[in-house]
Amino acid sequence: MPTYSSALLDLCLVQDRLWIGAHPEEAWLLSSLGIDTIFLCASERQYLPQTPGITQVAMGFDDAPLAMNEWQSILGRARSVADDISKSNRNVLFSCNRGMNRAPLVGGAVLHFIGGLGGAEIIQLLRFRRDGVLSNRSFVDALSSLPAGPSPVAPRNCST
Repeated sequence: MPTYSSALLDLCLVQDRLWIGAHPEEAWLLSSLGIDTIFLCASERQYLPQTPGITQVAMGFDDAPLAMNEWQSILGRARSVADDISKSNRNVLFSCNRGMNRAPLVGGAVLHFIGGLGGAEIIQLLRFRRDGVLSNRSFVDALSSLPAGPSPVAPRNCST
């Protein structure tokens, strides 16, 4: 899986069409990787200059212990994003300040809804793809609570 790390981009492809990474300094570079949607997960980094072909979605929260209502809100958004990814050909980047805690938390929740992965599998996959992620114990605990099982989101019809 590709990883891009430079002064302008620091991100990695976790699974088909799902990226995690640091807040991009140059959003225009994202479209060259096929990324068309960016979720801004860091409360302190909720802005990018408007970039043609890139949809920005603000969903900022702090890299701090996670309250249950925040986790429930993240899960609701993640289910919606997973459904959208499953029905479209969107390439999505989840970004936060350094791409190490908040982006992997949201991206991991999306992985759960897309593929039915359980928390332990998600954490293992994220740490394999991006060294050093998920140092926030509260985020690890939240992801660990996700059960493995069939994908809660119906797969898209590949013929459309």
